[in-house]
Amino acid sequence: MDGPIVNPDLLVPEALKWRVPINWDPVPWWFFERMKLPNEALTQLALIQLENQRTIMEQNMKALEQSMEMVKKFGGKQ
Repeated sequence: MDGPIVNPDLLVPEALKWRVPINWDPVPWWFFERMKLPNEALTQLALIQLENQRTIMEQNMKALEQSMEMVKKFGGKQ
C-alpha cells in the first residue's frame, strides 16, 4: 500500500503542524522503585497524576474545538 499523498508545494503554517507534546509524570517512576511510601501517599500521588491528565485532556479538547471552528470558518476559502 502506498503512503499518503503529500503536496510538496503546500506550505503548512507552523500553528497547524502536528507536534506530540511531552507529558511528564509529576513523580518519576524511579522514585517509587527507591522509596517505600505509605498507601495514603500513593493514593494522593495517583490523584495528582489523574488530575494532571484530566487538565491536559481538557486543554487539548479546547484547542481541538477551536481549531475545528477555524477550519470550518476559513477552510474553504482560498
